[in-house]
Parts: sequence; structure tokens; C-alpha cells
Amino acid sequence: KATVSVLNCAGGWTYPTLSFSAKVTHPMMPSTTASSRSFSLLAMCAAAAAASPPHLMLVLTDDQGWHNVPWLNAEQNVMPGDQALKSLVETEGVKLDRMYAFAWCGPTRSSIMSGRFPSHVTENNAGAIDDTGGGVDMRMKLLPEKLKEAGYYTFIVGKWHLGARADVQLPINRGVDHFFGMLTGMGDHYSYASNAASGYTDLWENDGPAYGKGGEYSCDLYTAEAVRVITAHDASVPMFGFVSHQLPHAPYTAEEKYMNNDIDDFGRRLLQSMVSCVHESTVNITDALKAKG
Repeated sequence: KATVSVLNCAGGWTYPTLSFSAKVTHPMMPSTTASSRSFSLLAMCAAAAAASPPHLMLVLTDDQGWHNVPWLNAEQNVMPGDQALKSLVETEGVKLDRMYAFAWCGPTRSSIMSGRFPSHVTENNAGAIDDTGGGVDMRMKLLPEKLKEAGYYTFIVGKWHLGARADVQLPINRGVDHFFGMLTGMGDHYSYASNAASGYTDLWENDGPAYGKGGEYSCDLYTAEAVRVITAHDASVPMFGFVSHQLPHAPYTAEEKYMNNDIDDFGRRLLQSMVSCVHESTVNITDALKAKG
């Protein structure tokens, strides 16, 4: 069986077991657009110890508003992906809407991957590849490392943001069998050029640059890679996948096919279109897991 956990950064949904929605109001943000941040699902490790370990999938979104989910917001329930996710959560999931966690993406990921509160890991949202702060202390084991010890195959697709100043901090050296995505905190959604990496392209595959694999919208690129890995995986081996989206984090760019033109405010329309892409991605990943059995 497969468990898909979708978290908003921090917060979101878990299919089919739990549905999370975490809310935190930052003093620099209006309360009506409170930013959401994620909470660790390390309880999944307990399920992994069962006689028949389940496949585990965690999907994370970056900077998604607590209200930007289709079961709370009618404007966010227009695109087919929005409607499909709403149906999935309401028929096969459980919604938990009182989860609270850190306000920034780096410490959020550090908390999820280490199983510790951000105050015990890092509250530094370091984005640059050469920043001395941020990430998870090398003396702490990460979730993929613990799951590998339990016999899991592990992969991460998307945004790492857990430290990359040295080779030992790369995902493949921290319990991840396959990694495809960006190492820093922010990059262009098409070119993957990253200010955090001095403007260089930040698109990585395992132990080197992912040459020739950019040019596609990040949400679509990461979804396709996740589906590819799931489809190719030997279902007899328990699998842990972490799809760590940068969307709807800046820079604010979106595909026209996700635009809801009934929303007058362009900024709002743009943000919701980015979220709709993530919703469709989640449904597609879930479908791939179900097809795999």
C-alpha cells in the first residue's frame, strides 16, 4: 500500500491517512494571507516498522497560504487538478487544520528531515550555497538515512535547501538514493538560474549538474521525474519519496493553462495558478502510486 503525504511549507495534506493544514502569521504579512509552514511526519517511521512496510510519499509546497486549498477556497477549486485533489482528500483523507510550525522554508525542511523543532536544528533560512548557516548539522541523522536502515529505497525531487557547502552535505551522502532538483533556496522556474548560487544554474542530479534537463516549468519537471522514479521502482522494495516543490515560492511565474481568468487581481490569479499546478502534480503522483500497486 502507499501513503501520500502532502505538506504545505509547513502544512498541507496527507493522502490517504492525514490531511494537514498549518498556519502561522508572520508580523510582516497581513493575517488574511498568513503564510503556512510544515510539520514533520516522522510518525511515518513507525508505520515503516510494520510487517509489510508501506510506500511513503511526502509532497511539500513552499509559501502556500493556509486558505489556498480547494476545500477551503472556492477560487482555488476551479482547475481540474484542484477539483481532483479536493475529491481525493474528502473521500480518502483526513483534514487536520490546527498544525503549527516554523515560518520559513529552510528551517521547515530541516525540521521535517531531522525530526527536531527548528530551534534545535536551525532557524537560519540561509539560501546561498556558500552560506555558513542553515541546513542540518552533520551529526544529526536525516529521515532518509533512518528509512534506509529500515530497508527503504529513498528519493528526493525538487528543492533540497538543507545545506550544500560540501560534498558530504549533498542528498546522496545523506541517505538519498536518487536526487533530482535544486540545492539552494530559490531559482528561476524555467532556467533554474539561482541568485543564491551567484546566478549559476542550480539543477542537480545525484552527484553532478543535470545537464540538458532544464527548460521546463519546475512543477512539471519535478512531477515527471517523480512519476518516472515511481513507475520504474521495484514495488517489492519499500519506497520513500519526497517531492519538495519550490512553488508557490518566488519568483512568481506560472503556466497559462492554470490561470483562472475570473480572478480580477493579477497577483492573486498568478499565485493561485502556481498552487493549481502543485495540486495537479499531487494527483498525478498519487495516480502513479496507485497504478504501481
